[in-house]
Order: sequence, then structure tokens, then C-alpha cells
Amino acid sequence: MTTVIPIKGVIINNDDAYIYDYLEMDYTSPKQVQAVLNQAKDDIELEINSVGGDVDSASEIYTMLSTYQGNVIAKIVGLAASSASVIAMAGNTVEIGKLGQLMIHRASAGIAGNADDFSSGLQMLNETDQAIAKLYAEKTGKSVDEMLNLMKAETWLGADRAIELGLADSIIGEDEKPKIQMTASLNLTPRISNDAKAKLKLAIENKLNKKNEESCQSDMALLNAQIGYLELKGSEL
Repeated sequence: MTTVIPIKGVIINNDDAYIYDYLEMDYTSPKQVQAVLNQAKDDIELEINSVGGDVDSASEIYTMLSTYQGNVIAKIVGLAASSASVIAMAGNTVEIGKLGQLMIHRASAGIAGNADDFSSGLQMLNETDQAIAKLYAEKTGKSVDEMLNLMKAETWLGADRAIELGLADSIIGEDEKPKIQMTASLNLTPRISNDAKAKLKLAIENKLNKKNEESCQSDMALLNAQIGYLELKGSEL
């Protein structure tokens, strides 16, 4: 029996999951994937339609999947962009929809501080690019430099081009009777800023505190009513 793991929305770390839950937004976190893998016994099928996101979380998910004992099939049903394409590389085979797309580019980060901080950040980004390019090179048989050049150009690949390069192996359902479906539009969902996260966290906490306060007031009103009833009953005896 095949177990399907959806890789949808933004790739995020576990700590940010509550924000996306509150906003009812699609996301994928390492904890989500691990929970499914813990219950899986047979083949895994990744259903990918993601704009990418946090590369460290994507790396963790990739490691989980690449070390899974069963067969892993990555299916790019929509978009596998940025770090989502890294997760796709965990598949023993990678399939892509006829209208699917795959995007690879260099890593990026927000860096602040002094010159040493920027130098360290530059080294981190270069090392990240090298590691990802090596991953693509292992899949395609191309050189690391070739993959780095494609990443530098922020390369978008349709199904045929992805297969030609070797980043995908085949088209989903190519042997089946075609069924035409159209999706609405390409939407690169932005990451939630740290400032927005802080405001949302405060709003959630205030909402929970208000709910708890209203619950306490309701409990006190009920308790007072019970006490009043007992006092009244006692005066009648």
C-alpha cells in the first residue's frame, strides 16, 4: 500500500507551524513528514506543489525521505520551486505533470551585523549552494559547475526540459488516457515576516486570554448561582 505525503505550500520550520495553522495556510514542516513516515510501512509517494521556503527544514525532510527503507516516488503535480525541488530529489524516481514546473536557484538569506557577520553569511550561502548543486548533479549526471550556473540564472523548467536535464525521470500518467485539468494561476506565496509573526503571536495570545477570561467569568457566575441556591435552600429548612 502506498502512503501519500503532500508537500504543499511553504516549507517552514516546526516552530512556525502554529501561525500557518491559525491563518489556515498550506505548509510543510519536518514534523508533519516525520509523523507520516513513523506510520508508513510500504512505498511513499510525495505529492509536490510548493514554492519552497526554509532550506534547513527542506534538508531535514530530504534526509528523512532519502534514508527511508521503502521506495520513494516524487510526483511534481504543480510546482517544485527552490527548496521544494531539493525535497523532490529524495525520490528514487521523480515524475512531473505535463504542466508541472521545477525551479532551481541560489540560496538567499537576510544577514545583518558587522563585516565579519557578512563574511560568515557569504560563506554559509556559498556552502549551501555547493551542497544543493551537488545534489542536483548526482541526480542528473551533470557537473556541479553546470548545476551552479543553472542555479545562478534562476532556471525555470517545464516537464520536457526537466526530463531532458535529468532532474525528472518521466511525465506523470504518460501511459494513461489524458485528462485535461487547468489550475488557476501561479502564485509565489511570500514568507511571513518576523514582524508579522510577532504581531500574529500577540493576537493569538490575546484571543486565548480573552477566551479564558470569559470562561472564568462564566464559571464564577455559575458558582455564585449555586451558592445562592444552597443558601436559599438552607433558610427554608
